[in-house]
Formats: sequence, structure tokens, C-alpha cells
Amino acid sequence: MKSADRRVQVTAAARHVLEQSGMEGLTMRAIAAQAQIPLSTIHYVFPTKDAIVAAIVDDLAAEISDALVQPATDDDTFGASVRAAAASFWSVLVEGRRDLQLMQYDLTVYSIRSPTLSAVPAHQYRAYVQAVSRWCTTAAARTGATLMIDPEMLARMIVALADGLILQYVSDPDDNRSRRDLDTALMLLLTDATSEGP
Repeated sequence: MKSADRRVQVTAAARHVLEQSGMEGLTMRAIAAQAQIPLSTIHYVFPTKDAIVAAIVDDLAAEISDALVQPATDDDTFGASVRAAAASFWSVLVEGRRDLQLMQYDLTVYSIRSPTLSAVPAHQYRAYVQAVSRWCTTAAARTGATLMIDPEMLARMIVALADGLILQYVSDPDDNRSRRDLDTALMLLLTDATSEGP
């Protein structure tokens, strides 16, 4: 198997272990068992646990960034476009995905506390903000809306809003309430964000 393919295999196995067992269960031995490959192969592909964590973070960041960029129809208003994209993101990556979101928080806290990974969360969040900022700029141009605040600032607020609601959802899952809260919070946030309102 090619080295790149092996990395994908090991990263997928590590994600599965992390989702099921948390950071304390993320051991080289558990990953090898999940991937059904020798422990020595794991050490060859990823010499340290931190290297595996960094690979998982990159994998998650790509998945989340992809989910953040949802197309909208040409006749949508900017506010409707943002809210539709957020609802799509929520249904794909939050509802019914409690283990995934817990894994995300585990990874963020672990990385912040790790001397070798402390810069990873900032890089991860910059990627999210850039994806949302690009989407907001494109959606505004497509719908003819004028953004009244900097797109990157708006993107940071949208990401922060989503983070808080996700943590609330993970703590007390309620699909209907969380969808309503997300939509209402975005309506309030977007009221003064563009010349068109929410």
C-alpha cells in the first residue's frame, strides 16, 4: 500500500477510536487494532500520538470546511443563503453526530495543551473562518447585498455562534430546539450585517 493511502487508513482508524473512546482511548495499539495492521506500521506512518492528532485535525478541518460551503440559488437573499447553508451544515455534521462533535472538542483542548500542537487550533479556526468569509463574500456578490461589516469579522462571529450552539447541543441534544436557536441567532446576527437585513 502506498504511503499516502496508509496515512488515510490510519487516520480513519484513529478517528474511529477517538470518536468511540475519547483521547484517553487513543493509543497506538487501539489504532493498530482498528486498522487491522501491525503496531510497527502505525509507528512508521505516524511516529508520535501528536502526529496522529494533527492528521485527524487536518482531516476534520477539511470535512467541516467542505460542509460550510453550500451553494445557494441565485434568487436567495444573503440572509436566507447564510441561514440555509448553516442549516445544511447543522444537519450534516451536528444532528445525530454527537460523538463527532465531542471528538472535535477533545482534539481542540488536547492540542491547545500540547507543546507541539498548540498552534494547530488557531490554524484550524483560521481555515473555518476563511471558508465562511469566502462564502459570505460570494453570497453577497451573488445576491447583490452590501456587507456592512468586514466579511472576516462576520465569519468569526458565525463560527463562534455555531461553536456555542454545538456545545449546548452536545450537552443537551434537542434537534428541534437547536435548529430554531441556530436560525434565530443568525437572523439576529445578520440584521445589521448587510444593507438588506436578515
